[in-house]
Amino acid sequence: MGKSRTLFLLVALFCNSFLLQAQWTYTNGPSNNYIWGIQTIGNNIFAATVGSGVFRSTNQGLNWTSASNGITNSAVQSFTYCGNKLFVGTGWDNTNGGGVFISTNNGDNWSPSLNGKAIYALASSGNNVIAGTYHLGIYLTTDLGATWNAINNGLPLNLNYYSLAIKGNEIFVGLSNGYGIYHSTDLGANWTNVTGGLLVNNVRALAFVNNVIFAGSDGQAGVFFSTDGGTTWTHSLSGMSVYSITSSSNKIFAGTNLGVYASTDNGISWLPYTNGMASTEVGSLGVTENYLFAGTMNNGIWRRLLTDVGVVPVELTSFSIQSINGKIELQWETATETNNKGFEVQRRINNSEWTVIQFIKGKGTSIETNKYSYMDDLNNISGKSIKYRLKQIDENGEYVYSKEILVDNLGITRYQLSQNYPNPFNPNTTISYQLPQNGIVTIKVYDILGNEVKTLVNENKQAGSYNVNFDASKLSSGVYVYKITVGNFVASRKMMLLK
Repeated sequence: MGKSRTLFLLVALFCNSFLLQAQWTYTNGPSNNYIWGIQTIGNNIFAATVGSGVFRSTNQGLNWTSASNGITNSAVQSFTYCGNKLFVGTGWDNTNGGGVFISTNNGDNWSPSLNGKAIYALASSGNNVIAGTYHLGIYLTTDLGATWNAINNGLPLNLNYYSLAIKGNEIFVGLSNGYGIYHSTDLGANWTNVTGGLLVNNVRALAFVNNVIFAGSDGQAGVFFSTDGGTTWTHSLSGMSVYSITSSSNKIFAGTNLGVYASTDNGISWLPYTNGMASTEVGSLGVTENYLFAGTMNNGIWRRLLTDVGVVPVELTSFSIQSINGKIELQWETATETNNKGFEVQRRINNSEWTVIQFIKGKGTSIETNKYSYMDDLNNISGKSIKYRLKQIDENGEYVYSKEILVDNLGITRYQLSQNYPNPFNPNTTISYQLPQNGIVTIKVYDILGNEVKTLVNENKQAGSYNVNFDASKLSSGVYVYKITVGNFVASRKMMLLK
């Protein structure tokens, strides 16, 4: 007989930051354009627009002016800054004056460097600058743009090379059309596909954060990261397209089709930061000493104080569950709360949709420790697994989810008498039952007139799942009833013997 113990599951989620209240503000920057790139150099902020060239702000985004003198293609998609030179990548395809342009005077003037190629991505490390093109692979300059060389050994060609990340001699490139991510450890002399099992379409974003490589893809694939050079990847943000990744101090930011998301725990968990932004489709990100800038698709450039991001208005210090007599008790605790309307308790059975089972009112604003609980009765619920999560809702309607807790195999949370199998039967069948706690179990079989014909179980049993065989070889064909009694729990079912 199979047996499993009563479930006790405890999961603590420390510093699970919920959504903060500060908002984005519009910067009066270029609008009605896709802003595919943002580069910050001291107090200068540069924006790459697809159709109107380069714009520059010298006062933290309050005012913007055109800075495209010398650039021959207005479709600007990428920046990098290296050796006191600002590099910009232009062009939509390999015609109409696209290429790399360089400025040595903060964008007042630009000079051509790599001609005749549409440049989708730029990245730099030391004196090395790399450029990702439209259909022509990757190019490298080791002399700050004086000369360029193709570095495509092992790379598939005739694709879009959407994103790049470089650190020393190590390079990652993100490709289009499902070709994923390629990796080089020798400054592009050789390349290896490190996509593994990632389900990606166009890898639009790559970024080193310390020694961890982060990747973002469109097609709702989200964010992935690798701590071992791309050998393995962890999927950390899903259900959205990601176009940009950047970082500042201990904060990592992702620009997505659903707005800006941020992580303060090295990409393990993410929170949305969209409050006040009219457009949530963010194509580029940049950081200064004080601000995070977001370039949107057709709705200009927005900024937000870096100190706002990562503030913990609702700090969830623990979230746990345990099984008690066929019920699941959820317990959670907060250390601080700001404008907290409350929590939706949500449940998911097997792979069904999430459903709201209860709303628990929050404490509004509080600097004291607050404890919450909810008891979920599972006696009328069947399934192999259950997940729980909390949806914390602010007073202004914004919300964020906690991590999920899985109750696998339901952990024997209720009494249950299952239908015998097979049914009809001849002459043997199996009766299954489960106990959420220890008790004296009696299972008896009766004929249709209520006469007892056999006792199958009459003994003390520990909590768990059990199977008992019923041999009816000495009985006549007909309908029989089997009945279980455990304390106050009584249940019965019918079965049919056919000989």
